[in-house]
Amino acid sequence: MLAGCGGSQPPIGAPGAMAQSSALATHADRGKSWMLPEAKKIRELFYVGDGGDVYVYNYKTGTQVGTLTGFNNTNGDCVDKNGDVFLTTSIGSTGAVLEYAHGGASPIKTFSTDGHPIGCSIDPAGDLAANNGLPGGGSDVEVWKNASGTPTSYENEQDCYEMWFPGYDNKGNLFIEVGPNVCELPTGGTSLISVPFNHALYFPGSIMWDGKHLTLTDQGNGAIYRVKETRKGLDVIGTTMLKDRGCGEVDVPQPFIVGPRNTPVNDEQGTVVVGGNNFCLQVSEQTVPVGYWHYARGGEPFKFGHPRQSAVSGDAVSIAP
Repeated sequence: MLAGCGGSQPPIGAPGAMAQSSALATHADRGKSWMLPEAKKIRELFYVGDGGDVYVYNYKTGTQVGTLTGFNNTNGDCVDKNGDVFLTTSIGSTGAVLEYAHGGASPIKTFSTDGHPIGCSIDPAGDLAANNGLPGGGSDVEVWKNASGTPTSYENEQDCYEMWFPGYDNKGNLFIEVGPNVCELPTGGTSLISVPFNHALYFPGSIMWDGKHLTLTDQGNGAIYRVKETRKGLDVIGTTMLKDRGCGEVDVPQPFIVGPRNTPVNDEQGTVVVGGNNFCLQVSEQTVPVGYWHYARGGEPFKFGHPRQSAVSGDAVSIAP
């Protein structure tokens, strides 16, 4: 089931050999969410969504330890400082962000939205932000202070109409890719503003803090841009190119950069980036493998795992505090 990629070996701290899960045989009822009892004791859990279900693995060994089901659609994940995982999902004509405790099989909190959420992010102070595709077109960003209560909605139809996966930096500034441009909700700000970016984005994707820099994803060419925030906007200071000779090109909507701690409070640059290459669906009789790339080097994956039969819609690694 799992195919290795020859060449370099995983760096220290990277996940080990991918093991088949014997638990699958004991969980034949795929209609219900399940989680092995020992999942909560595993420090690093890897959540992979394929638009419907979300599959949970031991990040170090690759063993499947659970499956979360019952979603109409999932589209982007994020984690908070405690390792709680937030999954965006559609519910009829509206949507929600569902919060799961590290290793938990049932949501512990539901954040309702008035549209279809596309990605989420948590800032160091604990605020939750979700991009929200509106039924009538366009999108807004909804922010829950301290991940509780009623959200505040931010919208800018002129400059920030079709927004993608949001991402906070380490200071609480929220950034979102919009077509070839970038929008920002500054810390303490009351409106979304357009931010100059000194590089063209072919196909917008996600934004994430890598522990040292803010990063922007381009789905069109498999690039992850590390940027410097200046008074004039965002400037590229480094580029990680994700490659996959097996499928020819790379389209990873939400690459997740794995560091020693969870994203909001991580202050050390990650060493591995993981994500599903959806371009593989365009290659005859190909599934979507989840690739493991060295970060920030990039290049070819040093390992593959967790192949999906449909497009991967989001992934996240939760680290128990």
